Parts: sequence; C-alpha cells; structure tokens
Amino acid sequence: MLNFKYLLMRNVFKQPELQQQFDQFGYVAVPFLAPDEVAALQNAYFETLALKGGNITGEEVKTVAVKERITYDFTFIDKNIDYKRKVFDIITAAFKKHTDHYLADYKPIIANFIYKPENDGEVPLHQNWAFVDESQYTSVSVWVPLVDSNEQNGTLQMVNGSHKRFGQIRGPLVPWELDQIKSDIIDHYLTPMNVPAGQAVVLDDSIVHYSDRNLTSQLRLAIQLIMIPREATAIHYHYNTQSGGKEVEVWEVDENFFAEFNPWKIPDEVKVTGKVPFSHEFIDVQQFEERFFMPRYDKVTVPAALPPSMQATYHNPPTAVKLPLPGGFVFLNPQQQQHFEEKGWVVLDLLSDEEVQELLHFYHNQPKQQVPEHGFHVSLDSSDTRFTAAVIDKLTQIMGNNANRFFKDYKLFTGSFVVKEPGKQGIVPPHQDWTFVDETKYFSATLWTPLQDVNTDNGALGVISGSQNYFNHPRPSPAPVFKAPFDAHVFTVFPYLDIIELKAGQALMFNNRTIHASPPNVSGAPRIAAGIGITHKDAQLIHCYLEPGRQQPTVGIYTVNEQFFPVYNNEKLKSMYLSGRSLADDGWEKIAETPLQAPEISAGELTAKITQSGNVFNWALAAKMAALFGYSLPGANSATGTGSNNHTDNNTQPDLQAETWLQVYTPGRIWAELKHKFGRLQQHPEIYTPANVAAELLQRGKQSKVVKAGAVVTATAVLLRVFWPVLRFLWQNRRSSK
Repeated sequence: MLNFKYLLMRNVFKQPELQQQFDQFGYVAVPFLAPDEVAALQNAYFETLALKGGNITGEEVKTVAVKERITYDFTFIDKNIDYKRKVFDIITAAFKKHTDHYLADYKPIIANFIYKPENDGEVPLHQNWAFVDESQYTSVSVWVPLVDSNEQNGTLQMVNGSHKRFGQIRGPLVPWELDQIKSDIIDHYLTPMNVPAGQAVVLDDSIVHYSDRNLTSQLRLAIQLIMIPREATAIHYHYNTQSGGKEVEVWEVDENFFAEFNPWKIPDEVKVTGKVPFSHEFIDVQQFEERFFMPRYDKVTVPAALPPSMQATYHNPPTAVKLPLPGGFVFLNPQQQQHFEEKGWVVLDLLSDEEVQELLHFYHNQPKQQVPEHGFHVSLDSSDTRFTAAVIDKLTQIMGNNANRFFKDYKLFTGSFVVKEPGKQGIVPPHQDWTFVDETKYFSATLWTPLQDVNTDNGALGVISGSQNYFNHPRPSPAPVFKAPFDAHVFTVFPYLDIIELKAGQALMFNNRTIHASPPNVSGAPRIAAGIGITHKDAQLIHCYLEPGRQQPTVGIYTVNEQFFPVYNNEKLKSMYLSGRSLADDGWEKIAETPLQAPEISAGELTAKITQSGNVFNWALAAKMAALFGYSLPGANSATGTGSNNHTDNNTQPDLQAETWLQVYTPGRIWAELKHKFGRLQQHPEIYTPANVAAELLQRGKQSKVVKAGAVVTATAVLLRVFWPVLRFLWQNRRSSK
C-alpha cells in the first residue's frame, strides 16, 4: 500500500482508499443517490422554480466589471435569498446521510442546482473560490448529476492532479494566473467525468475544471454542495483594488454570508481578519506543466496523478482508468511493449556484425582510460568532456540508426562504453540508475549492448524482473551519499538475478527503475559493452541532486539537457556535494525540491517483493559466487531440510569445492586486498566508518569457514608474537636468578 505524508492536513474521507485516490487525482467518483432520491430532487428543482428571483446581471453590478456572460443557471447567483435558503435546506437534507458516510466530519456552506439550457451553458475553465485556509484544510464540492452526464450534455471535466498547485488565493475579483492559457488547457489537459445520474464526484475546490455546453435537447441538471471541515472557519478572499492590487483582504464568513452575498458587490459589513500579499502574474504552458513537478502549496507529498501533458482520452473516473506505461506506447511491436511493461526489460536484436566491429574499432582507437582498481569503468566517468561527448555522438549515431526499427516517438540522450576488466573484483552490486525524467509522465531506459557474447563468466547483466514497480522515489546523485532502500540487502538481492546472456550486438533494454547488477568478469579478457539512454521525444530531461548542507536530506530537481551528461559524472557531482555546491551554482534551473523519502524495507520484505514478481533463487549464480569468493552456500551441503526439498533436479545445489585457507590468503591476495581497501578509503571515506568496517568483518566471518579458520590462526599468531618476548624475558630472568 502506498504511504502518504500529511503535513498539517486532516483527512477528507473516512475511507483510506478514497483518501489516497483523492490526494492523487484531486477527486473521486462514488455511488451516492438511489434512483428514487434522484427523482425526488428533480421534482424539488421544478417545484421551487416559482421562488426564483432571477439571476444577478452585469447591469446590476456597479462596483466591479462582470467579465463573462453567465450562460448557465445556478442557485448561488439568484436574487431571492429565501429561494437560496430553501434550496440549501432541500439539498443538505437529501445529501446528509451520504456525505456523513464518506466525509470525515464536514459541514455544508453553499448548495446549488445547476441547470444548462439547450445548446448553451458553458462553464469557463476555473477553480472554485477558496472557502478555507487551504494550507491547513480542504474544502470540497460534492457534484451529483440528476441525469446521466457525458460530454454531449456538458459534463464536468478535470485537470487531473492540478489541485493545490495553482491560485492559492481565489475569489470573485482575484486575477487568475491561468487566464491566458485557458484555451490550451481546455484543448489538451482535461479528463471528462462521464457518470450516471446519482453518482457523486467529490472534488477538491482547488482543482482546475471546466464544463462545455449542453449540446443535447434534453435537461442537463446537476447539484453542487460545497462543504468544509466542521472545525474550520469559512473565509472569503477580497481583492482590494485600492491597494494597487498588491494585497488581498481575508474575510471571516459563514453560510449566511453566501446566502445573502451578491458575488460581485462589496457588502456593507464584513469581518476582516487579515491581509495577504498578492502578486498578479500570468503563467505560460511550460510553467503550467512545471508546476506538476513542484511541491503542492499545502506541503502534502503524494504520487502524481495522470500526466498533465497527456491528451485526455480517458472517459471514466479514475476508478476505471488503467494507467499505461508513462509516456504511452513507444515500441512498434506490441509483444515487446508488453514484455517491457511487465518485466521492466526486453531483449532486441540491435546491431549487425559490421556495426559491432565498427564500435570495437572506435573504442580501441580512443585514448586509454585510467582503469580503477575494481576493474569496472565507463567512459562517462572520464574528466575529458570532449572524449565523453565524442563517445556519445558515435554511440547514438550507430545504435540510434537502428532504433527506428523498434521505436516511435523517442529520443536518445546519453551514451557510454561500459567495460569490465577481467578479475573477480569487478562485481557490480544491485542498483537502479539515476532519475532522468519525470517518471509520472514518462519512462527512461538504457539500451545496453555487448560487443562480444556475454554470459555469467564474463559479466553479463542480470535483472530483477518487475522491480521497476517496487519504489517510486527520486534516485539522486551523488553515490554513495545517496543510499537506495535495498543497499543494505545487496547480498539478499544478488542471488535472485536473472542473468541475461546475449550475443554480440543484441541489446538488453531495461527501465532505469529496474534493479540490475552483474557478476565479475573471470573470462580473462575485457568485456566491452555500449549503452545509450532512451526516453519519449516529449520528455524534459531532469537531474535529481542531493542538496548539500541540509539538516533533512533534500532532493533538488533540475531541468537539464543532453549537454549535461558529458560534464556531470558521479565523481564531479560528489565533489560538488562535498564542497557544498549546488547545481544551481552552475546555472542549472531548479524546478522543485522534495524531501528524500526512500522507504525503509527489511530483507524479508524485499525478498517477498522479489519472489512475488516471479523471480526465483538462482542457484547456479549463487554457487559460482560462493566458489569464487570462498564461502559456503547456505544449504548447499545439506541432504535434508527446506533448502533442498523445494527444488527439482534441474535446480540441484552444486557441491562446492571452496578454496583452502592457504589458497585464499596468499601474500599477493592479502596485499592486493589491503591496497584496494586503502584506495577505497581515500576515495570514499564516508563508507569506511568503524561501524561499516565492523559489519563487513562480521559478515565475512559469518559467511566463510576459511575466514573463520584464518581469523583463529591469525589471532593466535598475533598473540604469540606479542607475548613471546615477554615469556622469553621472564624465562631468562628466572635462569639468571638461579
């Protein structure tokens, strides 16, 4: 179940599942009125028509200009106060048992019948007024059509996820920051609510919404009941033009105020409780989309809703929406699309033999990189930006030429050679790649292509299928300052890897959220591979960076471009972090900040996720690693017990021949290990804390019989070396005393 963080905000709904959906989308659709209740309210509408006093018109408003012609009929703008109170009583009485069932102690303040005439009745794009302090409370509108509602008769349409992101200060005179892009939003960002009569859509009053004309010749009648938390004080924002438009008055009001209030006139007596500064600025479409990256103004952190830039083709409330892969379909082959969505990876026949040889020739003719002691290196880690840029150009040229055979609506954005030198120290632990795009809107992936056949022995990639769905937090730089939720459980994850053996030129395309790793290369020859990044053509590239010097770990989200990646590798970003510098110091635009909320997960919980995704323990891989590093595979030598009873002959655990202590602890190996550790200590002092060193020693002692034996022998040798001079001195003194 998703975990949500509520800061200062109390729940709207009694049902947790509705609260989660409401926080994500800004509305929920729920069963509400029975058919007889719908009929009764239809009759009530017609029976009270005689009380109507007519709508307030622009000619009657002398204090302000009414900008838009009102082509729909709703109770709130009627002149007859008694009629408005009668409608309020009818609707609140009919709705009470239903709102009490769903809402967590809410009270009504405004009730409306909303009637759309034939071929008219468009309600402009808007947000409802703010009726409470929305930094602490949420007001809602319970909207219930009394006839089946659809796009033909002017149903309600939402901008999903737009609540608490725009226009925090809203009132009848307050300028609206979206005024200049209303037509763009209507054309591209709406989701219609096609709901039957009697079903309710409960919406956050701050959500951006719209309804078109009633194009039918039939009645289009609906009800709106606006409600606020019982303990909240109702407010009204009044735009004070006399202040030069720089501040807004806050009035304390109640339901009587709204019954008696002319929406555009200033009442004679009001209780002004304060003033808030106001900046009158319009935003463009790009800024509109960027708001969906940014924290909401109520500081509630939730998963984002449907992508705001997606054409609204979903014609049902979110209960019936099945979300596709973010960014839509990019594969030309539906089977490959399905495999990628379900598993988080797919294999493609990407390069010809000639193209493989061309890339190998290019690689061998480049300046030799300094090879780190662990033997794993990528060209993007080079400090020579001209070299890294040339590699990206070559890889995107050769590999990108073939992309059109597999994809549509895509773009390539980075590339690197990925080389694993021979040696058992070159193991790459389970990890996920950086966050490259807004993953609520798009996906990003890596096309990883070996330039020779790869298998377990020379370091082929392994994946955890389905792991792209395990976590949804941003994955920032730099490593190892940022620690993934499973960093403490890499030994738990590794034996579940599915090693994907590939021929030279084949590509493993994996979602950058998919957990992947690779065993060491023990083949005796370098394993050379190439990788390029791919995403949807409309995706804005971003980089998530762990901001330095923050008491609470905070991720800054920056817009970047393709020129970012040849320059900003992990070493540079780590150096910036340790020196207290932000990407903003280099001129990159920060579009959001969010607390780092990587969830905590136990080894048992992680194993459950892995196995529930269809992954199985890879005994062959585990056996090779155990033999290579000289530890006993748990359960491998057991003739009985759960470890062996649950596997067929094909998964029989191998009989390991671990190296002897003398084979493991040769002078050369000991020296190499000490040299490696001291090198790592200089590069990553934050890793080698006393606690981490002690934990590693304890882990080795638990896993390896030869290490235990070696520790005993070493301790004995140390004790003899320390105490032997003492014993010899005592013995000599005793002989001389005689």
